[in-house]
Amino acid sequence: MAMRLGEALVKEGLITSQQLAKVLERQVIYGGRLGTNLIELNMLTEEALVKFMGRVFKVPYADPKAFEGIKREIIEAISPTVAERYTVIPIDREPKRLHLAMANPTDLLVIDEIRFITGYEIVPYFASELRLLYALERYYRVQRPVRFITVLSREQEEVPQEVATEVVLPSAGSPLQVEEAELAARAVPAPPNISQRLVEAKDREEIASIILDCASSHLKRVALLVVKADAMIGWRGMGNELTDERMSRIQLPLQQPSIFRTVIDGRNFYQGIIPPMPQNLALLEMMGGEVPQEAIAFPLTIKGKVVCVLYGDNGDQSRLSGDLEELKKVMLKASMALEMLILKKKILEM
Repeated sequence: MAMRLGEALVKEGLITSQQLAKVLERQVIYGGRLGTNLIELNMLTEEALVKFMGRVFKVPYADPKAFEGIKREIIEAISPTVAERYTVIPIDREPKRLHLAMANPTDLLVIDEIRFITGYEIVPYFASELRLLYALERYYRVQRPVRFITVLSREQEEVPQEVATEVVLPSAGSPLQVEEAELAARAVPAPPNISQRLVEAKDREEIASIILDCASSHLKRVALLVVKADAMIGWRGMGNELTDERMSRIQLPLQQPSIFRTVIDGRNFYQGIIPPMPQNLALLEMMGGEVPQEAIAFPLTIKGKVVCVLYGDNGDQSRLSGDLEELKKVMLKASMALEMLILKKKILEM
């Protein structure tokens, strides 16, 4: 459906081919549905998207007003667990039918399962991912990831522009061209199967898992944060009770000095103590409060722009030890893997 949707939007004249290329690139880097990324980039309004998708799916679309003031007895027709699992919201109820807003109203398996669970015939409606997440939080107390909190207020963010591709080798003092970086990377053998796993990765989540698997073999606490506009947003984490769920609640402004501001501005690797700056301490508090003796931060770059940062430490028990060149190489190859995904997505969906 994603390929047909992008092509259909271009054919309809709602977006251009250049805009589609940009939003596909952003989708690989930040995740989310195609429609969500279009709204975030202000290329399409939510109203235009849901009306268009209603025509594509040949089902009614749920007007945003339908999500305001939904009666308790309607909400209680579906449990919070079911609503969260399938990302659905009941918007009306009749004696034998339940009107259900869904991100994919053609998913007959989900419709059949909810029909079985509730005992109602299901009348599906299309709704945007953003609106559904907003309603899940409002009616079922399912917390939205930080990324989606401000989207409906029209906040815009940028993706890396079309510039000459360059890759930062974190241990170097300045950016290297791709060929030089590849030669330097070969100096340290990659962990067994890491390179093959990155080549075969099907999406950003798989690449994140590979990075964390490798990083956690060197460090007790590791976290991935996405760089969006002037903020860093938590993505994935593990170790010392740090979980993906906790990471999803993290948002760190980048206007003030921090080790992350240093890494992003210089596109370079950081290793050392954590200076007691407000932003550094705020992140540590959001990750559990433990202040490490020493930490590292690696940039992950796409087309010369830092889109993600890997943070790691060993807690307050010890300083970092050993050679981190292996991890630096994995981050370099992860950048290349993301760029491969972007190219594949453009080939398949444009």
